[in-house]
Amino acid sequence: MPVRDLVLSPDASFLLVQSSDGVVLCDATGVVWYVNPAAGQLLRVTSNDMKGRSIVPLFAPEWRGDVAQMLLNPAEAAAELSVDILSQGGQRLEISLRCEVWPPDDSLRALFLRPGAEVTLSNWMASSPDAVYRELLDGLPSAVLEFDPTGIILYSNRQIEALLGYRPEEMIGRGALEFVAQEARARLRLALAEQQTNPRLVQHEYPLLAKDGSIKYATTHSSPVLRGGRLVCIRTVLNDVTEHRRRESVLRVSEARLTHVFQHLPVMMCALDDQRLVTVWNAECERVTGYRAQEILGNPEFAALLAGSSQNLMLALAGPEAPGKELRDFEIELRHNSGQPRTVLWSNVSRRVPIEGWSSWCTTPSRPRCSACPRRRSSARASPSSTLRCRRTSRRFTFRRISRC
Repeated sequence: MPVRDLVLSPDASFLLVQSSDGVVLCDATGVVWYVNPAAGQLLRVTSNDMKGRSIVPLFAPEWRGDVAQMLLNPAEAAAELSVDILSQGGQRLEISLRCEVWPPDDSLRALFLRPGAEVTLSNWMASSPDAVYRELLDGLPSAVLEFDPTGIILYSNRQIEALLGYRPEEMIGRGALEFVAQEARARLRLALAEQQTNPRLVQHEYPLLAKDGSIKYATTHSSPVLRGGRLVCIRTVLNDVTEHRRRESVLRVSEARLTHVFQHLPVMMCALDDQRLVTVWNAECERVTGYRAQEILGNPEFAALLAGSSQNLMLALAGPEAPGKELRDFEIELRHNSGQPRTVLWSNVSRRVPIEGWSSWCTTPSRPRCSACPRRRSSARASPSSTLRCRRTSRRFTFRRISRC
């Protein structure tokens, strides 16, 4: 009897409608004639949706051959088979499947479907009797994806639209590689392969392709879902870090610009860390002392290189002990790399202007100053044993060569 001509008796119809098990009536090739309400809820379809269509494509690809064989020879098949199905919404569910011949015609099959014992996120979402759980996941601030071991997306919450511009139904059934920038796809393939051989929680960052063609950056936290030691799917939480990366880029540019300014200031600038090791040694320091930054930075013996007696040097570099105090125009005799003496006036204001990461920092003034007029500087150029006159006090003073030597 052709399936399309089959008419259920009232008793059979009542039993099928009231059954807590999902029941699908189909022929030996899998063409569906009837789907009861329990099976419709599990598969997220109606009987009219499936009538005349094959049920075999609803099963995960790796199980379709076993299901087709079960339909052809129910008597020789296993009493019950644990398989994965793909619902109309794209969710992947594990079910227990049993096949029997439906009387009175041997050409008709009854497939009995029952949800698996372990509930995955997609199963939980698909079988939920209300929308509470769906609203819970859709209300999360992060996007959530679930895909099979080959990378086919099985589930997506609504936050994916805020991240990439795609609605969840546009994502389900497509490969995750489609949404990853070309240069990062090899990394994603490797991550999927590693999950199959060594399933574990992993964190990555990927450039993603948004619907409008822009690049979005997201950190991913992926955890495997295992059943019986077999990888069923991979659950991933994505957080948008595009703006964070943009700010980091701006900060790096700003830091590079500021470092360039420090490096080429026309005054000596030096900074020490908590271990009293030099961390900043600009170009003017190199010019005055003859020692390159590579020779001074991190060198615990830098004081011995710069001054035979390092007491005054270390005092100037350390600065005043009292908080808020400062050291101005502290005269220090340095030794040039060639052996020539150099006299500099050192100022240390690190106690008044502390900088995180620097225990002390100091600079040299660009021009000499009259001791009687600390707020005004002489406009005369410095030269060995020069006698200068302060414009404010008219007082003459003698000074020795300073940093602009």
